[in-house]
Amino acid sequence: MKLFAFLNIESGTEIIVVANYSALLLLPPQTNVFYWCSNSQGTIWLPGSAGGTYYSSGLYYCASSIGPILQYLEVPYQATQIEVDAGIITDKFVTPNTLENASKWLTKQNTITTGSISEYLRGDLSLATFPTIPSIAGLLVASLNLSDLTNVATARVNLELDKNTTFGDANYTVLASDKTISTSVTFTAPRTVTLIDGLNVGKELIISDSFQAINGVNTLTIAVPSGKKLNGVLNGTVVINAPGGWRRVKVDALGDFSFDAGISRISTSATGAVINFSSTQVFNTVAAPSSANITDDLTDSRIGIVQKIYHNSGTEPTFPVDWVRLGSGNYTVSVLNIIYCEWVSGTRVEYWIVRG
Repeated sequence: MKLFAFLNIESGTEIIVVANYSALLLLPPQTNVFYWCSNSQGTIWLPGSAGGTYYSSGLYYCASSIGPILQYLEVPYQATQIEVDAGIITDKFVTPNTLENASKWLTKQNTITTGSISEYLRGDLSLATFPTIPSIAGLLVASLNLSDLTNVATARVNLELDKNTTFGDANYTVLASDKTISTSVTFTAPRTVTLIDGLNVGKELIISDSFQAINGVNTLTIAVPSGKKLNGVLNGTVVINAPGGWRRVKVDALGDFSFDAGISRISTSATGAVINFSSTQVFNTVAAPSSANITDDLTDSRIGIVQKIYHNSGTEPTFPVDWVRLGSGNYTVSVLNIIYCEWVSGTRVEYWIVRG
C-alpha cells in the first residue's frame, strides 16, 4: 500500500505517501511517523471526527504504535490559471500572478471614459461607457428628454414641470406628455378637450382658457374617455363657460378623474333669465334689465356661487318651484329690481330681492 516515501529532514524519518485515509489504515502502526494522504475520501459535510466518512487529503501524524491514533493537517496549494478563471475551487490559494491574469478582468474597464449617456441611462451597459463628470452637463440635453444642467428653464420644461400646450378653434385630445393645455384663438363653436386612458395615477392637468376664447354659447367642455368617471359621474363632463376660466384635473388610483371646485376665478356678464350656477356671472345690466320669467339650468352647479340678476317688468316674474325666497324683500313692478340667488343642493335655489 505504500506508494513512495520521502525523508523528513528534521527528524530523520520518512513521510509515507498513501492514496487516501483508508489506505493509511491498512499499514502497520508505527510511532512518530508522518503520512501523506494524496486524496480525500467520503462525504465532505460529514467528517470522520463526527462519526462520518469524510477524511481530508493532507499530512497525518501517528503518535503511537497502539493503533491508528492520527492527527492531520490539510495543506492548501496553488490553483492553476484555469482553476482561477473557472472560480469554482474553494481549497486552493491564488497567487498574485494568477490573480493579475484572471479572465474576469477582460470584462472590466481600467478607465472611465465618455460614451453614450442615453445607452447608459437606459441600462444598456454593454453598449455604453460611463460618462466623465465634466461631460455630463453637455449630455443631459433636451434632445435626450432629460434635464439641461446649463439652463434651468429648459430643464423644467424637459422634466414636464413647466409645460404648456395650446390648441386652436377645434376639439383637442389630451396627450400623455401634456401638463397645461391652453386656448390660442377665439372659438367659433363649442369645443371639447377629451381626456385619455393610461395617464399616470396622480397626474395633474390644467385646462385653461388663457386666450379668453370662450364667448357666449361657444364654451369649453372637458370630457372623459368612455367608461370613465369625472367626480364620480360615469362619462361625466364639465363645462367652462366663462372667458378666462380654467380647471385642474387629477387622475385617481382607479384611472378615473376629478376636478377642483374653483373653476372660474373671474365673474362674467350674461343676458337673459336662464340662470346657471357653474360660474359666477352678472345677468343683464342696469341699462338693459331682463323682463322674462326666471328659469334655471342646474348643470354643473357649484356651491358658493351667487348670481346677480337685473330685472324690470310690469308684472312680477315667476320662479322655478324649488326656488325659495329669503327675507322680506318683495318684487316691485315697473322698476329696477336686483335679485341675488344661490344654488344649495338638488334643485333648491335660495334667492332674495333688493329693490333698485
